[in-house]
Amino acid sequence: METITALLDKIYADTFPQTARERLLSHIAAARDATKLPRKAHWDEQDVVLITYADQFREAEVPTLQSFSRFYQQHLQSTFPLVHLLPFFPYSS
Repeated sequence: METITALLDKIYADTFPQTARERLLSHIAAARDATKLPRKAHWDEQDVVLITYADQFREAEVPTLQSFSRFYQQHLQSTFPLVHLLPFFPYSS
């Protein structure tokens, strides 16, 4: 926040109202607190990856990927943070 405050001072000098500054800094702090940390850039030995054919998850009258997404969110997401979907049958990679 010190960097943002310094930049506000440099850009606006004394023309930026104090109440607006406080409100802006409050919004920035709230957004920072609500933001998740970014995922690490590369896989490592601690990652668990689900590798599956997406068309193995089927429900009547539901698109395949939508069916997979629902199943994944309900049953697998806490165990498998990463998913690699293989090509649909009969195609190959």
